[in-house]
Amino acid sequence: IALCGLAGLSAAAGEADRAAELAALVAHHKLSWNETRPQAEAILNRLAGLTPEHLAAIQARSQEIDLLEVGQEILPATPESD
Repeated sequence: IALCGLAGLSAAAGEADRAAELAALVAHHKLSWNETRPQAEAILNRLAGLTPEHLAAIQARSQEIDLLEVGQEILPATPESD
């Protein structure tokens, strides 16, 4: 759900590639909830500025994304305790 929301925010901020990457990850990941997939597909459908070829390339690339890496990228690092 959070990644879908981040995809929507990325789309609103004009970051179409990032929005498509995150939405495609949510839409096609085996651990995504069935209720979340339609939301991700809706975001992908709203990204009218991307050509079908470019969108297909982003979707293919999203299948290789490591979910843990995405989490580490979007969450701030926690300071190490002394």
